[in-house]
Amino acid sequence: MMPYLTDDGKLIVALLSRSRTIPQIKKNPLVEICYVDRKMWYCRLSGKASLSENKDHKQILWKNIPYLKQYFGSVEDPNFILMEIEIKSVEAMAPHQREPEIIDIA
Repeated sequence: MMPYLTDDGKLIVALLSRSRTIPQIKKNPLVEICYVDRKMWYCRLSGKASLSENKDHKQILWKNIPYLKQYFGSVEDPNFILMEIEIKSVEAMAPHQREPEIIDIA
């Protein structure tokens, strides 16, 4: 999963059409994505996901994540499914902090 943050604040992600994430999103669109680096800094994003065929967003991913070319033939590939996440809140914490910083977006 290689997400990309758009200028309008959506997190967009390419999925394979056979991904188990697709039926999960259809059943429950509330998602959470967590990132932790080697130094234990972390970021946790919560939001609402939707599946999309937005060609502009697919093009953004195609141009900015060259790794996708290993999985898809082009932006038009029927196996290229787009998930868009409308971020509702962000939680971030550095190792030296006692409590995370929480930012509500909504």
